[in-house]
Amino acid sequence: MGVGAAALALLLAACGTAAQADQENSVAQQNSESAATAKPKPKASVQPTPVPSVKASWSPASGDKTIYLTFDDGPGPYTQKVLDVLKDNDVKATFFIIGKMIRTREADLQRVYDDGHATGDHTWDHADLSRMNAVQIDRQLNKAAVAIGPKMGPCMRPPYGALDAEARKLAVSYGMTPVLWTRDTNDWNKASQTQIYNVLMGAKPGDVILMHDGGGDRANTVAALRDALPKLKDKGYSFASVPVCVSHTTQ
Repeated sequence: MGVGAAALALLLAACGTAAQADQENSVAQQNSESAATAKPKPKASVQPTPVPSVKASWSPASGDKTIYLTFDDGPGPYTQKVLDVLKDNDVKATFFIIGKMIRTREADLQRVYDDGHATGDHTWDHADLSRMNAVQIDRQLNKAAVAIGPKMGPCMRPPYGALDAEARKLAVSYGMTPVLWTRDTNDWNKASQTQIYNVLMGAKPGDVILMHDGGGDRANTVAALRDALPKLKDKGYSFASVPVCVSHTTQ
């Protein structure tokens, strides 16, 4: 297992007990579902939407120079621009979709699939799952899954990286493997084009890189990608969708 893969394994092992903040603050508009967080957590009283069953953990391929680009919070105004850069460089990635963002942006989601990328569940409205009871978690994940549709990959990414033991257990019970990241571009925190570019150019084999196509102004993300991807490919790096997020319906 490479350096990046080992780091990811540690992140996945820890996600049941530690919340990692990606602070995607521009879309953290939570409704009353995420406000009632101090109540005891009962067992879910609703049936989860079936999704393909997968293993509860994974590791990126070792022995090669693969990097896994991931984009959160879309679809949004910059999704098409991100897709254009990926297509120009023949790069595949993974998009973690917010369910309610699909409204009026169905064409953006369809292009994600048409271009050969994978998707995962990023909750209905960017909720902090670690502060929710079981019924609320069920609604957040499965309402989003219904909106995303049957081509969604069997994986999820918790907003803010926040996933306590119960939320993780429920996600896995729905067939969704939690996927975090090993390298954060900080584009959610108004990082400059140069800062994002430097993070990309510092990637190591097996790294899962956190970026965003939604949730705010992503012009710096698009520009940094445009500059970095050809150079990374010249260094021998390849790119792929996160393996556990590749749905058999998109292959």
